Amino acid sequence: MKKILIIGGVLLLALALVITVMTLSDPEQEPLRVYMWRESAEEVFKPSFVLFDDGTFSMTFSGLSSYIGRGTYAEEDGQLVLRTDDGDFTYYFDIVDDTYVFDAEKSSDYTWYADIPDGAVFH
Repeated sequence: MKKILIIGGVLLLALALVITVMTLSDPEQEPLRVYMWRESAEEVFKPSFVLFDDGTFSMTFSGLSSYIGRGTYAEEDGQLVLRTDDGDFTYYFDIVDDTYVFDAEKSSDYTWYADIPDGAVFH
C-alpha cells in the first residue's frame, strides 16, 4: 500500500511540474500534447516535454535543475526533433505509434541530471 501511495505522490509531483512549465509558457497557448518518461523510477520529477500547436515545445529534465528547454520542434525523417531557442541543444526522438523514443546517439549529450538512456520511451 505504501508503494502505491509513493508512486501516486510521485506522479502528482510530476504532473504539478508539467503544469508549472505550461503556465510559464504563453498563457494564451494551448498544449498539443504532454509526453513523459514514466520508466524513470529514481526521478521524482519525470523528464517530460510539452508540444504546442504553434510548433514550440517546453521540456523539463530533472528536479535537480532549474533549466527548462524551450524552442521549436519538427518531424524530420520519422523523428521528432526538438531544438532549443538558444541553438545549443537538439534532442531526437523516433516516432513509434503515439510515443517518442529517445535517440541518445543523435541528441545533445547534456540532459540536466536526468540520465535519459537511449531508447527511453516518452508516453
